[in-house]
Amino acid sequence: MKKHLLIATLAISVLASFAANAGTWKKNNTGWWYDYGNGTYPASTWDWIDGNNDGVAECYYFNKKGYLLVDTVSPDGYEVNSDGAWVDNGKVQTKNVAQKTNTYSNTTRRLTDEQAEKAFLNYLYEYMPQLKEEYYQDTTWYWDLVKSDENEILIKFRSYTAAQSYYYIDRYSGYTYVTRLDVVEGTETLTDRSFNLWDYLY
Repeated sequence: MKKHLLIATLAISVLASFAANAGTWKKNNTGWWYDYGNGTYPASTWDWIDGNNDGVAECYYFNKKGYLLVDTVSPDGYEVNSDGAWVDNGKVQTKNVAQKTNTYSNTTRRLTDEQAEKAFLNYLYEYMPQLKEEYYQDTTWYWDLVKSDENEILIKFRSYTAAQSYYYIDRYSGYTYVTRLDVVEGTETLTDRSFNLWDYLY
């Protein structure tokens, strides 16, 4: 009983940060993680998350790489179900939280595919200025817009070393996070690199 009370107390303190960091669930070939929308994500910690904005949050544990644990026991001894939610005696543990509002409801700013491509190239030339020279020398590197939907754009980048990365771009906020692709294993790893693509649209 003391153990459950301790985690509940800890979770309440985490809830304060959760309320200020409303974000979205993200998934790649490795698993799920939670993107706070400000360049950060939970790792090696529990977090209360109201994923469907119904005013009720569930508690999830994320490993040191930021991925959600599912159908297992957390390092501190708590069970999580197939959805990753903390369960006690088979019952999902929940907390009531304030419902989030749509942060995009009062703005029409939205990246088009063409804007994203232009801004991404500007970003590449600022982040890796050597690419300008390599491009004219016909060195093998390329990038391609591989996915485009209502809310997100996905760009794949391959460097001259054959290393490959994915850039996930939020059309509205411009927030962009980067994953590294392991071609042999067929998995993606979340990196610590993130930026706002709007900053490179000029």
